Amino acid sequence: MGWEHSYTSEYDTVCQRLPLDSTPDGASRSYSYLGDPETPSNQDRVLPAGVDCCDISPETNPTEQDCFWKESGGAETKINASCSRLQPFTVLDRAPSKHCSQPEPQLRMAIPGLQDNYYLSLLDRGGRGLVALALGSSVALWDGETQSLQGSIHLHPLSSTCSVTSVSWSRDGSTLAIGTGDGEIQLWDVECKIKLRSVHGHLSQVGALTWNQNLLSSGSLLGSLHHHDMRAGPLVGMARLQKGICGLEWSPSGHRLASGSTDGLLCIWPSDPGTADRARPTSTIPHPTAVKALGWCPWQSEVVAVGGGRTDGMLRIWDTNTDTCLHSTPTHSQICSLRWSNRRKELFTGHGLPHNHITCWTFPLAMVTTSPGPCFRVTQAVFCTWH
Repeated sequence: MGWEHSYTSEYDTVCQRLPLDSTPDGASRSYSYLGDPETPSNQDRVLPAGVDCCDISPETNPTEQDCFWKESGGAETKINASCSRLQPFTVLDRAPSKHCSQPEPQLRMAIPGLQDNYYLSLLDRGGRGLVALALGSSVALWDGETQSLQGSIHLHPLSSTCSVTSVSWSRDGSTLAIGTGDGEIQLWDVECKIKLRSVHGHLSQVGALTWNQNLLSSGSLLGSLHHHDMRAGPLVGMARLQKGICGLEWSPSGHRLASGSTDGLLCIWPSDPGTADRARPTSTIPHPTAVKALGWCPWQSEVVAVGGGRTDGMLRIWDTNTDTCLHSTPTHSQICSLRWSNRRKELFTGHGLPHNHITCWTFPLAMVTTSPGPCFRVTQAVFCTWH
């Protein structure tokens, strides 16, 4: 098993321009901006706080003719679209295989076009070994076992809000969910290389996605939490938060859902999402900064880890049964990403300023190693396994 960190040497300056809901009288759309407190000036922007309306039409496909699959070798299955050529996962250098806790990376790869956006979920690894990475208006698919690029999915590039803002694999690795800047969620069968359907309802960017068997939960950066049953497609539950949702993850047991928002709230939700928009979390735990980096412990289903933002930097372990902080430790830096190991009682954190490093912790929160990071923040991270 190796610890893999994907990064970029070519960043897109992100200034999100969001079309908000039209007023009931049909007034023209408005546009809003909000500075990003988790990012140094002149970089990311995060969307304004608020509540987006729900105009549910879950199985329509208004953009189906604007997306296509492209093979890594250049051959493409195209549906009335065009795209720029991206060459992600080019290996820059290799190191001899080592234990995952060793400080030196085993591979360094170029990821041109990766957004340096603290609030989005742009990287995920599926149960079949494929890594999905959002790069602008496309998603690159890389096989962590063979270390080869398998292909890429390209969205409608002519739209001003076509950027991919979140990706998430179903637990069996058969379906990839893609959230976009205009509130659409696309479902792809990667093995067959076809788009299954589009799910609609969000009218703002889908910043977080997570699966619980056939239930797909999505959070928007304007505070709407939606649950869709992918066997049938309809909306089966929803909730509204005051601020944007930037972290979202179902527990391994499927009994709890954790959401993190830009106003620093960690919310724990029951397994039954309910059907009314008045649904409430079972517990709400405040934090000093935005709750984006979060993750459930694989061997203790009620335990969740949360990483603090730029002005906090604390790593906290919570018991969600009692809302008690079991362990905490200062990291003295922004925690941008967080992953538990499934093979050892270890936890990895990816950091921003001041050192952009990666830290390995043994449970409960004893630091093992700190590895030097790249020149930029470690905003996205997954585990990859190869021989």
